This record gives sequence, structure tokens and C-alpha cells, in this order.
Amino acid sequence: MKPQKRAKVFGVMLLLTLSTQLIGLFKNTLLAQVFGVGSAMDAYNLANTYVVAITNLAIPAIIIVLIPILAKEQKTRYEASGIDSYITFLIAVITTLIIIVNIGSFLTIQFGALTTEMRLFIEMTCMISIAQVFRVYTSILTSYRQVVDDFIHPKIATFISAIVATSYIFFAKNPTILIVMLFLAVSFLVEWLYLLIINRGMGSKRRWKLKNRTFQKLIRQTGPVIFNAIIFQVSLMISSTLATFLGKGYVSAIGYSNQILSIIQALILVNMLSLAYPTLLRLFTQDISAAKRQLLSDIERTNILVIPLVIGMIVLGKSFTALLFQRGEFGADDTALVSQFLIVLALSLPALVIRDFLYRAFFALNDTKTPSKISLFAIALNIIFLAICTPMIGIAAVIVAPLIANSFSMIVAFGLLQKKIGSLKLGTTVRNHLLIVINSVVMAGVILFLNYYWDAPLLLEFSGLTLVGIVVYAILTVLTNPSARTIFQIKKGK
Repeated sequence: MKPQKRAKVFGVMLLLTLSTQLIGLFKNTLLAQVFGVGSAMDAYNLANTYVVAITNLAIPAIIIVLIPILAKEQKTRYEASGIDSYITFLIAVITTLIIIVNIGSFLTIQFGALTTEMRLFIEMTCMISIAQVFRVYTSILTSYRQVVDDFIHPKIATFISAIVATSYIFFAKNPTILIVMLFLAVSFLVEWLYLLIINRGMGSKRRWKLKNRTFQKLIRQTGPVIFNAIIFQVSLMISSTLATFLGKGYVSAIGYSNQILSIIQALILVNMLSLAYPTLLRLFTQDISAAKRQLLSDIERTNILVIPLVIGMIVLGKSFTALLFQRGEFGADDTALVSQFLIVLALSLPALVIRDFLYRAFFALNDTKTPSKISLFAIALNIIFLAICTPMIGIAAVIVAPLIANSFSMIVAFGLLQKKIGSLKLGTTVRNHLLIVINSVVMAGVILFLNYYWDAPLLLEFSGLTLVGIVVYAILTVLTNPSARTIFQIKKGK
């Protein structure tokens, strides 16, 4: 994809993603107003965490293993049969796991002595688990769109899905958390239907050719990816479960914090990864030197946006949280708790950006084992940290853990990738990252200075300070960072 077209596609993706995230944020604002930070929201967030852990076993495999072979220009009928069998296998495995979850949940409700909160959690788990099969289908259909450079229709599907998920709590006079979950489940079905219509004439057929060599190759490549996903999801569930036992409302507070951070991830990281991965796949098979330059450029382009947003969250996070959520059942104490969690969780994002791009480099080199090994050690470190520190510092250990895991993974991935493909020549990248940090800190200083003297209504104050921060950072970036000027020139088509 040419730079000019890539910039235009990224712009449309950014607009659609922003719209989707704003709708999702609006939904969470309504949830905060109605349910606050309490047991109902804890059950809602925990059910989503546990069920998504199942489908997230398949989705990384679709992104990492399936897209490269779909991107292959010439596929034989034998290879196509193997691909179809692989997709059928993934769906069958996820469907089986979801059936097991529902049977276990039904038996627990029938024969277990449950609290009201536990019963609510199990009922919502059953409800949302059924819809997760459609999430897997959606990921597969999205892969077919991406290999033909169609990144827009999947974003439209997600946008429509977000509207459906939000509609009930917006229109209902006395919403219940169970119906909120039901509409979330229906939204996944709507997203799948949209992409099914768009993909007419494309897609897979149900096949079960387990002896097909292409199928067996894909399964071998999937093994490390699934293992990596299992380790990550187990770690996530451990953290969520720990938060549940450490205090009422902690799971909800983490959920609200992650919702805010997911805007940054969805707007910037996910879109940049989606655009960059097909290019990296081609370059790593054709020209390693060009691939390395592209990798470092993609990392810098992403962090040039992510780092100032993280610094901005640190100085304006409390105001942003209050502006979004503080009304109804969501009080000032809840705002303080969520904003504290938000600041600490945000610190791990720059390392997450670098780690995810480095992992894509390994995947482009047909190496799925190394990222899995790195993740295994990172999660082991995480669990040890939680076991030692949780009794001493409580919920703070759960919040700090992602920063430790992401930083460790990033450092190790850099070292191992350089051993595999040679030096990445990080001098310019490190220099530019330091400039990004310095410019972001200066921006934060200007915001804090103005905030000290500016006394205005919260919305006006936050909007004004945010606008000033954007202008200050943009000016500093253009003046000090040659790479940024190059990026801006590309976006203008020069």
C-alpha cells in the first residue's frame, strides 16, 4: 500500500475507531451512573474477563497464523482445503469449550449454594459465552478483508455493534445488568452478520481434512500461539480474581480504567498494527534491512502518539474520569480510585507498543515459539510478583503487575530479535523516544501551570487544557523531531 493511501486509510480507520470508542465510553458512562462501582459491575466485568479468555485462545491464532497464509497470492486447492479445515477446527474447539462452560454453569446453578452475586456472575457468563462463537467468526471474516487491504468494513461492523450494545441502557428507564449483557451478546451477532454480507463470495467451507499437510503445518504454528494466549489469560484471570477478593469494587474500577486506556489502544496501537503487519510480512521475506527500518519506524510513529497521551492521562486523568463517570451512583471516591488505577496502568502502554511490534516481527519470520517463551517467563515473573507483593501492598500489586510484565517482555524481545536478524541500530530510535518523552513532559508542565491559575467549569477546563497540550506538543515535535516531520510530509502526500 502506497504511503499516501496508507495515510488516508489510517485516517478513516481512526475516525471510525474514535466513533466506536466514544460510543463504548458513553455506554460505560451510563453504566457508571446506574450501577456505580459495586457488586453488579464486578460480576459484569468478571463474566466478560472469564469468557473472553476462552475466545482469545482462537483470535490470536487467526491474526498471527491465518493472515499470513491467506495473504499468499497463489494458493492451491490442496492448501485451500487445509485452510478451511483449520478454520473449522478452531471454531469446533471454541464451541466445545463454550458448551462445557454452559453445562458447568447450569449444574452449578442447579446444585450449588450460591450468593446473589455469584448467581448473577454465572448467569451473565452463560449469556455472553454463547455470543463469543460469533466473535471468532468475525475475526476470521475480518482476516479475509485485511488480506485484500480492506480495513474499513471491519471498523464499520464494530461501529454498528457498539451502537447495538449501547442502545438498551440509553433508552431503558430502569436498566438491569442482565439485559445490558444480553444486548452486548446480540451486538456480536450483528457484527458477524454485517461482515458475512460484505464477505459474500469469500470465506471458508466446512472441511475436516486432518491429514492435510497445510492443516498440520498451521496447527504446529498455532500451538505456541495458543500456549502464549493460555498463559496470558490465566494471568489476567488471576489478577481479576485477586482484585475481587481484595475489595468490593476493585474489579469495576480496573474495568473503567481499562475502558479509558482501550481508547488509546484501539485508536492507535490496534490500527497501526493492522496496517503494519501485512507490510512487515512482505518485507521480512524480501529485504531484512528494509524490514528492520520499517519496524523501528512503525514503533516510533505509534509511540509519538501514545507517550504524550500517557503523560496527559497522568496530569488530567482525574479530571477526565470525573467528567466521564462522576454522576449518579459514581461518587468522588470512585473517581479518585479509578484515576489512581488509570495512571499506573497507563505507564505500561509504551512498552506494550514496542513489545507488540517486536512480536509481529517474530511472527513475520514464521517464529511463533519465541514470543510464547518470552510471555511464559513474563507471566511466571508476574505470578511470583503477585504472590510476594499482594500480601504486603494489596491491590497496588495487581495494578503494577502489567507494567512489570510488559517491560520485561519488551527488553527480552529486543535482545532475542537482534540475535535472530542482526542489530536494529537503535541509536536514532532511542534519541527520538527521548525527544518524545521530553516534549511530553514539557507539555505536561504547561498544562499543570495553566491548571494552577485557571478556575473554570470542569468541561471547559479539561477541553481547554487538552487543546493547549495538543498544540504545545505538536509544535515541540515538529521543531525537534526530524522523523516526525517526515511522517507529517508523508501524510500530506509530499
